Amino acid sequence: MNAIYLDRIPEFPYAGLYWERTVRSVANATRRDAEEFLALAAELSLRVSTSVIQPEDANAALSALKRGEIDGAAVLRFSSAS
Repeated sequence: MNAIYLDRIPEFPYAGLYWERTVRSVANATRRDAEEFLALAAELSLRVSTSVIQPEDANAALSALKRGEIDGAAVLRFSSAS
């Protein structure tokens, strides 16, 4: 039987997570972080580009996203309700 162990916990590149230039996720963010970000976004007149995708086009949209052809956020809309 072989023993598998680590002498230390591998480091995680938090600088890359928290200092990225493009907001890609809200993972590891608190509610206060989100509130501060939204206040700053309003102050800077930040605008977000979105593409609304219908469910039947989801696979094509994923391929376009992978190729870097979607600028901004892709939103999958399941109904026309507001």
